[in-house]
Amino acid sequence: MTTTRQAIHTFVAVFTATAVITGCKPAPKPAEPAPPPADQATWTAAVTNTGYAIVRQQGGQDTLRLACARQPSRFVVWVAGFNPVASEERLSIGFDGHVAALVARSTAPGPGVDAEGAIPMPELEAMLTARTVAASYGSQTLSVAAPSRQLADAFVESCRQAVADGAPVTPEEAAADTAAAQTN
Repeated sequence: MTTTRQAIHTFVAVFTATAVITGCKPAPKPAEPAPPPADQATWTAAVTNTGYAIVRQQGGQDTLRLACARQPSRFVVWVAGFNPVASEERLSIGFDGHVAALVARSTAPGPGVDAEGAIPMPELEAMLTARTVAASYGSQTLSVAAPSRQLADAFVESCRQAVADGAPVTPEEAAADTAAAQTN
């Protein structure tokens, strides 16, 4: 019996020592790959024959568009998520509380609501340091992160040019604006 008892004690001692040395936890599983990042919203630039725009996209869809058009110079805003309201005539756009009121076109074709008015340079200048861009139309609101400083600089400069001369965008201006915006 003593031999059996010694064998059991030896087994328990070796098992306990092995468990203490290696730990009681099972071997760690290899790290699972991180999930893909959430669909981040991005701002991009768009140059057309009528002016310069910046567009906020999320999930591959345009959600907000700000444009400074030329001939005549005007500021145009389009918000995809807003529903037209026949009795609502004003859409407001703001940059950290610097707000401009625009005339909404509730009968515009397609989804969303668009509005336009004179280019509001003092409010647009606030975009250069703004943290948020906010829009309101009736009871509907939208607040998003502002574009990068570099993209805001290019946009505001294009709006200044539109106000100053109202001339059509030249191919050279379009190329320079696009190059500046793409380095965002």
